Amino acid sequence: MGDTCKESNRLVVCSSCEFAVHQKCYGVQEDVGATWSCAWCKKKSDCSGIDSSKTCVLCPKQGGALKPVHKSDESGESMEFAHLFCCHWMPEVYIEDLTKMEPIMNVGRIKETRRKLVCNICKLKCGACVRCSHGTCRTSFHPICAREAGFRMEVWGKYGCDNVELRAFCSKHSDVPESSRSSHAVSMNKSPKLKIDGRNGDNDAAHMGTPDNISDKSATL
Repeated sequence: MGDTCKESNRLVVCSSCEFAVHQKCYGVQEDVGATWSCAWCKKKSDCSGIDSSKTCVLCPKQGGALKPVHKSDESGESMEFAHLFCCHWMPEVYIEDLTKMEPIMNVGRIKETRRKLVCNICKLKCGACVRCSHGTCRTSFHPICAREAGFRMEVWGKYGCDNVELRAFCSKHSDVPESSRSSHAVSMNKSPKLKIDGRNGDNDAAHMGTPDNISDKSATL
């Protein structure tokens, strides 16, 4: 059973940028050959005028598992992309088709206050940030910067429940014992069918669909 699961969600590598993704995690539906390209590299090859120095609209990092951002008008295909990781952790943003894992929706609805936050890690005001989930801590950071810095990032859920909570902590509070934390969840809205509860601005409850195998214990990403 385990081998079958691994085979259906095997790692595939982009022939251009050589970035590896799990087939299901990235939404790859077709058979993958030696010339397979990720969505970002395919767009670059199809559109010569695309600015390759600007990749994710939610963070300053280049490369990685990028997916197209939905355009609000009908003028053509989207030229904007975002990391799936950034999308998962951004409260206002969700993915329309969870099988294809694209397009990324609602980027234009991200709060202006979130866009004005400066990342405590990379020191840049770029894209959008989230805040530390510990009590009243206001430290802000890009989720992908927090992951690279080794900050504590948790997914909380209960077996048989469709809702999960995502919690991310700054460097100071990543080492705080779980029993001593006064934490709130990072708000998430991963599907238009799922409800989001508004609490304390940035610090809303997180709700999104989750596989049945998530236990009631936290999991560090």
